[in-house]
Amino acid sequence: LGQWSRVEALYAALSGAGWTAGFDTPGQRRHYAYDATVTHADTVPELENYRNLVAALGVESVSVPEFEASAEGDANPPASDPYVVFHLWPGGFRSELREWPADSWLELARRMTAEGFSILLTGGPGDAARAATFERACEALSPRVVSVAGRYGLSDLIDVLARARCVVSVNTGVMHMAAATGAPTVGLNGPTSSLRWGAIGPRAVSVDSELPGCGYLNLGSEYEGRRTDCMQGISVDRVAEAALEGARG
Repeated sequence: LGQWSRVEALYAALSGAGWTAGFDTPGQRRHYAYDATVTHADTVPELENYRNLVAALGVESVSVPEFEASAEGDANPPASDPYVVFHLWPGGFRSELREWPADSWLELARRMTAEGFSILLTGGPGDAARAATFERACEALSPRVVSVAGRYGLSDLIDVLARARCVVSVNTGVMHMAAATGAPTVGLNGPTSSLRWGAIGPRAVSVDSELPGCGYLNLGSEYEGRRTDCMQGISVDRVAEAALEGARG
């Protein structure tokens, strides 16, 4: 099911399987390794590419990704209701180019707390120090801004996301998890193409950079010669409008 790596196609060819299928990704020449191929398109969400691939097996897929919160929930909520979640830090290659400016997050926090919302800062253990720094930067808003970076495993984090009034996230895994819980989710897309990698869910929206030449990432490696300031083309006004609309439901 890999999209572009040639070594995956080689493994399939040498596996001894009686029949193989995989993507024909332009420029990769990996399709020669498979018995059946499906075009890996850069004009549709990645979910649709995978649906097209499993269709080669006779499998019809029409549902959207979904995570359900646990019935019991968190007996000790991490912040007072109503709360919204901010996820500031992406992971992966050149992740710094998908970070929204700290000043923009601070202004968004000011607007959301002024509307009566508490704010949770999520992140992995490696984000805990930066989350604590941002929390301190919001001292004038405290105790309404609380970092829980590194505190939750995936199953507990799903509960936190599902019960949020809204989740605002850069384009990364937590954004997709939040959308899959059905929580109102605002995904911030700079170099990332929202057409290809935007959040998919019943209450998910994408806010794209307004700078020309952005939204160029297809497979995730097309940085050479491209803009590095795309996230600065996302205004606080647009994000706040989307977040408040989602949070007020």
